[in-house]
This record gives sequence, C-alpha cells and structure tokens, in this order.
Amino acid sequence: MDKTLDNIVTQLEDNKALDIISKDLKGKSDIADFLVIATGTSNRHVCLLYTSDAADERSSVDLGGR
Repeated sequence: MDKTLDNIVTQLEDNKALDIISKDLKGKSDIADFLVIATGTSNRHVCLLYTSDAADERSSVDLGGR
C-alpha cells in the first residue's frame, strides 16, 4: 500500500471509523490514485473523521465540504 494511503487508513482506524474500504484507482483515474470510504456512528463522528489529522493527507482541492 502507498504510504499516504497507510496514513489515512491508520488515522481512520485510530478514530474508530467503521467499514473502511480503499480502492486502487491508479491507471483508472486522472485525478486520484485511490479512494477511501469509511462510515461513522453519528454525524458528529463523521465530522471528526473528516477533520481529524488524516485531513492533513488530503490534497488542497476543495471537495465542497464544510
């Protein structure tokens, strides 16, 4: 796995994310190398996952989030 992907998944696991899935998009997408999907137990939990330290690994592209 890619180091960035490892860091994101580790942060999600540390913050108790559920159902973590990663998909390799290398060679399939011009804008991303991988996609990570996870769930949380509440809106507050999902917001925490989005704004946690894993957010430092996200690109500077505005995804329309808060």
